[in-house]
Amino acid sequence: MSKKDKGEAKMGISNRIRGGLEDSWRSLSKIEAEGEKLVKGLAGTLEKHGIDASTKAIEDLSRDARAFVNQLNQSIEESAEKVLEGLNVPTREELDSMAKQLRGNLEEQVRKGIGRLNLATRKELETVAKDLKKLQKDIINLRKAGVPKSPKAAPKKTKAAPKKKPATRKKAAKK
Repeated sequence: MSKKDKGEAKMGISNRIRGGLEDSWRSLSKIEAEGEKLVKGLAGTLEKHGIDASTKAIEDLSRDARAFVNQLNQSIEESAEKVLEGLNVPTREELDSMAKQLRGNLEEQVRKGIGRLNLATRKELETVAKDLKKLQKDIINLRKAGVPKSPKAAPKKTKAAPKKKPATRKKAAKK
């Protein structure tokens, strides 16, 4: 099984567990609602028969029902945590910690990379900009003073290559 298949299988199991937990929470909510209906129905029945609904027994029953539902909630949460731990699914805190570490490492790598590029700093760029402005002002002042933009370049004198004499033929000696 490839890493991709294992990852998909792990995600499938994780999704199924999450789905099961969501179903458990919905069932728990239904149980809680039904329990509340039963307690109210019991109180109504007791009132019909002339028994005061605010008696200690009903209050105890209501308190016990709430405690049972809370214990059930706690049990489901603990079971879900154990299952997710067994699957090595990271917690929110672990994911946040990993993201923070990753951001820190990435920022450090970017800083190192920029350092290797030997880029000018903001301060250096501002200094160069000031120097350029000063140079521009100096050039403007020199032009006002009558200095030409650039000295005219004197034409280059190049030495002409000496002319070659045509080759003369030697007369062949007669015998």
